[in-house]
Amino acid sequence: MVSFIPEGQLCQAFDPMMILPEKTADIIDDPMKASTSCVAPAYTYLEGSRGKRFLCDFHYEYERSITSDRTPELWPAVAQIFIDNREDIQNTFSKHKNPRSVFGKCWCDLEAFVKLIPHDEYQGPSLFCNFHFRKFYYRHLSNRSMIVDKHFDIIDDRQFMNMTIKEEALKLTGL
Repeated sequence: MVSFIPEGQLCQAFDPMMILPEKTADIIDDPMKASTSCVAPAYTYLEGSRGKRFLCDFHYEYERSITSDRTPELWPAVAQIFIDNREDIQNTFSKHKNPRSVFGKCWCDLEAFVKLIPHDEYQGPSLFCNFHFRKFYYRHLSNRSMIVDKHFDIIDDRQFMNMTIKEEALKLTGL
């Protein structure tokens, strides 16, 4: 039985969205080469009726929200054993002494804490909540299509978040 998430463990999710050309259009030039694997660090472990899997925060929330929306009675069997280290994500936040500089909303209407300023002068900056920044960052990394750090200046003010990682996810999914 698994009792902890090993250091360096990657997400073991199959990312079904990456087989949809409309989802891969901004991530990779050739949709037929899109990767359905996830290279994000695992922060959760689920063991139950759908097997044993280490999952990143995004794929855990995807699994939980899809199951809870469509067949909530199945969730207890899916998550018979659950290890949740999502709060450790805050250890990845940039730590600085500057005052908060990212203001505005993410496309999901949550408060933005990350601002990406593209090196390409034809694009404007993008604002992200923590959850959607991590999704954007790791989807691009999984597909080797763009190393976000090389194409953008990243202003990371997630240290100023007023919600926990779990609270942010609950607010997004409404569950």
